[in-house]
Amino acid sequence: MTSALYRHPSDYAPDLKQEYLHELCNEILDVVKQALMAAGTDHDTAWTRGTLAYGRVQGFFQSLQKSRRKPWITLANKTMDFTFRIGSTCVQFVMDDPFAPRKTHRLKTNALEQLQLEQLQLALGPEPEVAAWRLFVDRDQEEELPGLNAFLVGFDNNLSPVCVWHHDDTAAVPVQTGRRAATVVIPATPVQRRGKAQADRSPKRS
Repeated sequence: MTSALYRHPSDYAPDLKQEYLHELCNEILDVVKQALMAAGTDHDTAWTRGTLAYGRVQGFFQSLQKSRRKPWITLANKTMDFTFRIGSTCVQFVMDDPFAPRKTHRLKTNALEQLQLEQLQLALGPEPEVAAWRLFVDRDQEEELPGLNAFLVGFDNNLSPVCVWHHDDTAAVPVQTGRRAATVVIPATPVQRRGKAQADRSPKRS
C-alpha cells in the first residue's frame, strides 16, 4: 500500500511490481518472525535478536540465489550490507524504523548502486529521482500485540524519502514478558486405612 502522498515504486522503477513486493515481503516477514521466536529466550538481548533476524534474511536471499525459485530476484553481492535485485533494480535490506532510521549510513548508495545510477544517467540523461531503495522491517512497539511491518522506501541523493510503500500484512510476533508461568502444585490425597465400619459397608464378593 502506497501513501496518498507518494507514487507507487513501479512509477520510478518498473521492476518493482506490486505482486513482486507483496510476495517478497510475506516471505521476509515470516523469516524475521521465526528468527525472533528462536531468539526469544531469557538470555537473548536486542543485539542477538537483531543480528539473528538480519542474518536469517541474508541466508534467505542466498537460498533464493541457489534455488532460482524467484527468477526475478538475484543476489548482487554477499557482503554484510548485501544487495539484491528485483529485476534490475538494486535494493538493500535494513532492520530499522523507516521514519526515524538510526542506521543512517545504510541509506547511502554502495558501489553497486552508484554504478547503476551512472548507467541510468547515461541511458536516460537526467538524474533519477530515487538514488537508493531500502526494504525496511520494523517492530511496531505501540500495538498491544507487537507486529512486524515492511516498508520499501526510495531515497534521493540527499537521503530524503521520495517514495514510501507499506506492505499491507503485519506479522504478529510473540510478546516477551520475561516471566515464567507459576507452577501449580496439587497436593496429594492422603491414603487412609479403612476402619471396621467402612469395611462392613463395602460390598462382599460371593
